[in-house]
Amino acid sequence: MKTMKNIKIYTGLIVIAAMLTMNSCKKDFLDVNTDPNNPIDVTSELILPPAIAHTAFITGGTYQVITGFWAQYWTQGSTGNQYNIYDQYQIPNTTFDRQWVELYSDVLEDFKVLSEKGISENKPNYTAIAYIMEAYVFHVLTDLHGDIPYSEALQGLNNIAPHFDSQQSIYDGLIVMIDKGISNIDYDASAFVPGADDFIYHGDMELWERFANSLKLRIYMRQSEVRPGVAQAGISSLYTNGAIFLEDGMDAEMHFVNSVGYEHPLYTEFINLGRQNIMASNTILNYMIANGDLRIDAFFTPATTGPNAGSHAGIDQGDGKTPTFPSDATPNDFSQPSDLIAGGDAAAVFMSASETYFLLSEAAARGWIADDAQALYEAGITSSFLRWEFSETDASDYYALPQIAFPAAGSQDDKVKAIITEKWVANCGNQSIEGWNDWRRTGYPDFFTVSLTSLIAPGSYPQRLPYPNSEIQTNQNTPAQPDITAKVWWDVN
Repeated sequence: MKTMKNIKIYTGLIVIAAMLTMNSCKKDFLDVNTDPNNPIDVTSELILPPAIAHTAFITGGTYQVITGFWAQYWTQGSTGNQYNIYDQYQIPNTTFDRQWVELYSDVLEDFKVLSEKGISENKPNYTAIAYIMEAYVFHVLTDLHGDIPYSEALQGLNNIAPHFDSQQSIYDGLIVMIDKGISNIDYDASAFVPGADDFIYHGDMELWERFANSLKLRIYMRQSEVRPGVAQAGISSLYTNGAIFLEDGMDAEMHFVNSVGYEHPLYTEFINLGRQNIMASNTILNYMIANGDLRIDAFFTPATTGPNAGSHAGIDQGDGKTPTFPSDATPNDFSQPSDLIAGGDAAAVFMSASETYFLLSEAAARGWIADDAQALYEAGITSSFLRWEFSETDASDYYALPQIAFPAAGSQDDKVKAIITEKWVANCGNQSIEGWNDWRRTGYPDFFTVSLTSLIAPGSYPQRLPYPNSEIQTNQNTPAQPDITAKVWWDVN
């Protein structure tokens, strides 16, 4: 099996060529499925690279930013204004028009065509990847927006106004879709497998199976509070049937490269908008400083000017835009996302081994699988330390701290609280969507603070993204716009 290091090297070598294909052919290629009745005939090898890359651009870019704010990893800097609306919790319904349209009309359409092409070309491994990635994208969309078009989606001119499915039915459908992906994996030595066109695993189908099972694990666990019976049965079945999951060095991710026009989307944001907009939130920074967490240097830069020069310094959530914030403060007086998080060659992470260990630890803590919750908790922390090139000893020193140590003698809630809080830390800036999702699902961490510039009801937090104006204007079946504080189906905390 290829190591993650080799996969990153392969990806770095071929990503520019594929990005060039994606950019130069966007009108003809990414939009090939606008009319599914008359698609341009391209091979599976040409569909896969831009579909993955486009997914990474959106989920690792704009969605990473807003959930980074709402997971309280980041806050708006005092000298910028680009993301002030995120801290104000006032999101116009035009904010994510482009992302919604591109995920539906480009990314999901491409994965749909890829699943069909894999069958017609006798390349079932492409079909497998397509189903797994299609499920991933629908999963992201429904978690952000709630009910979305699903069963009637991707029909082109045959149905330009699809109905919105309930999130519960979508979740059930996602499991079926992932299972279809797994069933198409062909391990036969003579089977056709992707190569450099697979930006995530370079055609290693065992890793794709591990990612698929780990994604199912996440989808089941997301239902822990709303349908615990379904969640328990699904996770128990995975475990007792010997499902393989992501382990260290197997993160599902796509690396970008330091070449103009092909850098990580967060890096591009910094270049276009300046680094003055995204500063470290004290919610995460104070926690890491208090616990002497070495990963703080992987996630954030230290301040380089002002009274905190050489040290990490953050801003209380939303405080950068309050009238009382020091008027002479500069962006370099505070910590910002590091190059490992937002550098040109950083990775867009779809799912990590660390997240998988924490999911299994939570399942064990809830009594849903017969395994050692503490060992899995410690494995989740260790995996995160290793990802950022710290040692196992660094990790063990950290989880040996009394305030971090697994509460083996505590209640189930004590254990879940510890697991989710440390999972939140591990997800800082690289899996911000999951950091916000877990907080909505469980209420942990329990030390979030309402933004000081919030414009919604006192004490309230944002619980979803609004439906985009583009969908409202073109689809008469779009439901009434829910309030930003209205919880999605699985959020009953």
